[in-house]
Amino acid sequence: MLGLPELDTIVCKQLRRQDLAQCARVSKKWHAVVIPHLWGDLTYLRSLSHSQKHAFRNMIQEDLRLQGDDHDMEQDILASLSPSSALSNYGTWIQELPSLEDLESILLLPTPAGQDDLVVADELLLHFLKRCSPAVRIACMSTDLNTYLTSDYFRRAIIDFTLPRLHHLHIRVTFQSPHPELSEMMNLLDRCSVILKRLELSVNVEDSGGDDDGHGGEEQTMDEHNDWISLKELTLHSFTVSTDIREFWSWIFRRCGQVEKLEVRRTHGAAQVLTDMLTHMPKLREVALGVQDARTFIDEDPEVGSLRPWNCEESLRSLKVAITKATTEKNRRSFIHWNNSPGLDIQNQVYDRLARLTNLETLWLEGADRPEGLEMSLASGLAKLSGLKSLKQLYVVGSETRIGVKEARWMVENWPRLCVVRGLESNREAARWLRKNHTQISISV
Repeated sequence: MLGLPELDTIVCKQLRRQDLAQCARVSKKWHAVVIPHLWGDLTYLRSLSHSQKHAFRNMIQEDLRLQGDDHDMEQDILASLSPSSALSNYGTWIQELPSLEDLESILLLPTPAGQDDLVVADELLLHFLKRCSPAVRIACMSTDLNTYLTSDYFRRAIIDFTLPRLHHLHIRVTFQSPHPELSEMMNLLDRCSVILKRLELSVNVEDSGGDDDGHGGEEQTMDEHNDWISLKELTLHSFTVSTDIREFWSWIFRRCGQVEKLEVRRTHGAAQVLTDMLTHMPKLREVALGVQDARTFIDEDPEVGSLRPWNCEESLRSLKVAITKATTEKNRRSFIHWNNSPGLDIQNQVYDRLARLTNLETLWLEGADRPEGLEMSLASGLAKLSGLKSLKQLYVVGSETRIGVKEARWMVENWPRLCVVRGLESNREAARWLRKNHTQISISV
């Protein structure tokens, strides 16, 4: 168009798809310039109208039919007689695709009576992916492992074409003990390429009702592998840990050395692997741990009577956690460690754990419907957090804290960068004092 690739790219990025289509019809020269931009990014497919989705599906079906016809031709006359489709001509320009689910929704449109929609859709999906550029990038894939196991076409589409090009993967699975699906899940995860940036796992383990000695199912080989070097986000939705798959989680966490954001949502039995998570991710900057029992969060080594070190203690900038069972009458009293040495008050130990996060900038202590969280009072050990000099934001939303004027004054003196305090519903005197004396701090009850 303009004779300079850099300027052509700038111009094409400013044009609507309709305008690009018109430009492609101007001349062969313009056509050659515009086509890579017209076909390069197909993430817009998710917003097609119903009729446009039908047209897209029909294009793939026609290309598949023509390819089948090609196989019936003699090789010496193939080049001169075989027709071509838009997909065969321009598919190699495709660089960006929407999620696999968006593509499936288009390809699952009603088919003629007597045909299996799912089989046809999976075959079309595999054929379409084969036509794309070898360097194509797929935005996201979210799949139920049981669905993945039902179709050979779908398995091939995922293993051979999707996983090596995927940026965001979400796998949902429910195991019954024994659980042979574990090897399938490991196989999927092992096929992910170095460009994977975000991983989400929803893993539940159900009791099958039979006798289980803790070693049901086929024995899994947890071989060492290279890290997912581009993986920056790990989200654990329904996160169940049982004795017989604990090593599986360790296998996952050992590959997450570059993760910077960790989110743990609904959990069951996760206390067993908390240390594994926070030990194998030394670059964590943002962590949301969901609901954690106070003793689980403390993560004490009973053999030596001290807190286990977390490799992310220096890198962590944001922590969001709902700590429970920290202020029950039983826990207010001293308790005895497993080695029968005198223990400290459990709140003091929670403060000890928090105090190790010396570069923390945001501390979010959730407490909705959980009145047994930290008191955040000087009497309960708040002064142990005096080393958090980088702290800017404190959220105690829903927590029944005991923050008074004395605590508010201490926070201002010891946290010089504090600029936001949220959740002082039951601490209105402290809120009024902060508003009156420190207007630079944003206060909300």
